[in-house]
Amino acid sequence: MKRVMIFVILVFLASRCLQAQNPPTTKNVVDYFMMMPASLWDLNSHDYSDLQKTAMIDEKDIKNGWLKFTGKDTSDMWEGWGEFVLFKKPDKTYMMAVSILSCGPECNQTLKFFELNQKSWKDVTSEVFKPVAAKLLSSKYISLAGNDEFAESPPVIYVLPRYGTEITVVTQEDITGHKFTLATYAYINGKFSLKTQ
Repeated sequence: MKRVMIFVILVFLASRCLQAQNPPTTKNVVDYFMMMPASLWDLNSHDYSDLQKTAMIDEKDIKNGWLKFTGKDTSDMWEGWGEFVLFKKPDKTYMMAVSILSCGPECNQTLKFFELNQKSWKDVTSEVFKPVAAKLLSSKYISLAGNDEFAESPPVIYVLPRYGTEITVVTQEDITGHKFTLATYAYINGKFSLKTQ
């Protein structure tokens, strides 16, 4: 019995050593951010070195699969910021969302969704997301702010979630003087659906 117990302990210790030598290969939001070519973001259509991309990371939340980045330490010094978010798909793989805001004074936004199949990046934006119709945004804005100068085409930002999975569409407060939520998307079965309000 004593020999069996010693054998069990040795097997347990050996397995722990092997686990330490071969850590799990799970990738996090920073890994995916570093792997994705920046040219896919439509940001001046060029790439950045790993050193530049690391310097771009302004804030990260590994646990929630979210990071914020800026162009402050790049050669082109683009004005604005971006968000990079992981969304878990039904098959347990990830879809990556990339939001780029170029500002001055109004912010223009590019929002794209990607999947990584082996080593190939696929833009799945048109399959998983549809922007809010301008008429709906205008109607919601008027109901909250009245018929002011922004009523016909309110400047908005699609805000990616740091917590949870909902994307919100908010007015650009610096431009309109108001921060209103005009729409919300729910993430259901790997796609984004506009919630009725």
